[in-house]
Amino acid sequence: MISPLFDESEWADAPGAASYTDITAHVSRDGRIARIAFDRPEVR
Repeated sequence: MISPLFDESEWADAPGAASYTDITAHVSRDGRIARIAFDRPEVR
């Protein structure tokens, strides 16, 4: 689940991101920023 604060219009999926099961990875549309978010509730 991605945060409701996440604006999808500002980001594109990072190359290879579809193969991840416990993280989301995005690159800003201008290619200058990378965003990686971990979804590992068992570690919390």
